[in-house]
Amino acid sequence: MTGNSGKILTSKCDILPEAGHALVGALMPEYDPVAKISIIPRGSAGGLTFFAPSEERLESGLYSRSYLENQMAVALGGR
Repeated sequence: MTGNSGKILTSKCDILPEAGHALVGALMPEYDPVAKISIIPRGSAGGLTFFAPSEERLESGLYSRSYLENQMAVALGGR
């Protein structure tokens, strides 16, 4: 949302979930590093956290059990 002056209006409700995703993702072993965090609302999402996938995972297309468990933890980190 933008105000009259063109500044982005955000609240704690927009910022804290993205911080949670990024923090949990950074602390998880065997997970992709945080590449970028955006708190600019896009559609129904209040913000986005981008992770940079490893080249090995991109080439193979395979995911380990621990990676998928970490992915679920990161998804729930914004709650």
